[in-house]
Amino acid sequence: MNPINWARVPGPVLDLLRRVKDIENRPQGWSDAVAADAVSTWFLDHGVDPNVPAHQIPAADDERVTYERLIQVTCTAYWELDERDLDSAIAAAVNGTVVRVEDNEASEMHWIELDVHEVTPFPCCP
Repeated sequence: MNPINWARVPGPVLDLLRRVKDIENRPQGWSDAVAADAVSTWFLDHGVDPNVPAHQIPAADDERVTYERLIQVTCTAYWELDERDLDSAIAAAVNGTVVRVEDNEASEMHWIELDVHEVTPFPCCP
């Protein structure tokens, strides 16, 4: 198994894992009731009613909407980098990153997964 890159695990997932591990490591030992309560509370903390009937929960494999954006990133380092190393570092920092976006108008949270398709130098002025 590959080592876990904790920086890529969304904060709420880490929070749930911590809650479960706290239950697992309690002096009284594991409790199904305490674990179920912790998971239910976690869902409520993230705006999900755990009492929703199963038939009302959308399938996890719903088709995703894809957006493409061109962005400029400024990178700084204390030493000179080979462009391939820099491009690789940028792609590694972005690929698989999941970001929570809060929609202020709808009071909803959305998860956006980022993937790099190409990294090129920013075009300079002639």
